[in-house]
Amino acid sequence: MTRALAPRAPRAPLAPLTLLAPLALLALLAACDDAADAPAPAAGATPAGGATPAGGATPVGGATPAGGATPVGGATPVGGATPVGGVTPAGGATPVGGVTPAGGATPVGGATPAGGATPADGATPAGGATPVPVEVPPIDCAGSTAERPCEAMIQQARRVDLVGADVIVAVEGVISAARRNAEGNISHIVVQADEGGDYAGVWVYVNDARAPDALPAFAEGQRVRLVALTADYFGQRQLKKLESAAVLGQEVVPTPLAVSPADVNTAGARAAALEGVLVAVEGVSVTSLSPPAGPGDMAPTNEFVVTGDLRVDDYLTFTNPLPLPAVGDSYRRVVGVLRLANGDYKLEPRYAADLSR
Repeated sequence: MTRALAPRAPRAPLAPLTLLAPLALLALLAACDDAADAPAPAAGATPAGGATPAGGATPVGGATPAGGATPVGGATPVGGATPVGGVTPAGGATPVGGVTPAGGATPVGGATPAGGATPADGATPAGGATPVPVEVPPIDCAGSTAERPCEAMIQQARRVDLVGADVIVAVEGVISAARRNAEGNISHIVVQADEGGDYAGVWVYVNDARAPDALPAFAEGQRVRLVALTADYFGQRQLKKLESAAVLGQEVVPTPLAVSPADVNTAGARAAALEGVLVAVEGVSVTSLSPPAGPGDMAPTNEFVVTGDLRVDDYLTFTNPLPLPAVGDSYRRVVGVLRLANGDYKLEPRYAADLSR
């Protein structure tokens, strides 16, 4: 339907210039008084006069920000709420307690870590450390000598596909364990790289050092630089025939890596890679005492087996034997260095404190 246009009203005569300015001023003052007395628009209503809020941003749901304030930078608060300090949390979520996680990152799954702290470098707060991924590049050790050893990462020296046997290497790491023989002298140490994880630890045989009297008094937590020969001892990679050893300082022993016992038993998928690494298993029970002796071993083995068919041995407690448990005994946590011996992978606790009931 076509609407008929209303006839145009006759134009009023123009007011004299002398009256135009005072009349415009009066009209402007009246409009300001009306706007001040007008009530605030209800939630979802369009602001008076259809004006867009300052900053150009329309609040979500049409709600006016608390106190009528415009969010900093024109950002739209989620749900209409004003963020603490005017800052919008990453992802739009309000962190618990109003605290923004470090770096603005939202915790995985939206959960806030206990105490509100974000674990450093991705470490697992409970149950052990999460290793930092490390790139292990190929290495050429051809022509290495005692005077010019092949400078290698522990992860390189541990891998037989990167460094063969009878190669003189120089490695650096922290002593995580030491074994004394029947005479009370240290016969083996275990040295671990800071990063932890696969191939990060190696057993070192001390008894055949080139100059045993020149060796330092080894102890847990020492950072050492070793020059030694790579060797394979019945399937286990070792360093032997120490050419030199220097203590560089004292540090904290690496945090045990939390693992599943089934992953590090004799058939475990990670056993070979974690040989020589300080690990921890949790929530296990004793399933067997005196398992069958492997090749070159004899009864009594002083070993026991826990959940996941993992053997626990006494190699590192040889001079200070620990009492054997009973079948059915439970452990909250067992810590030790993984070792290949007599055809089996075994967990080697260092002292009584490594077995927590």
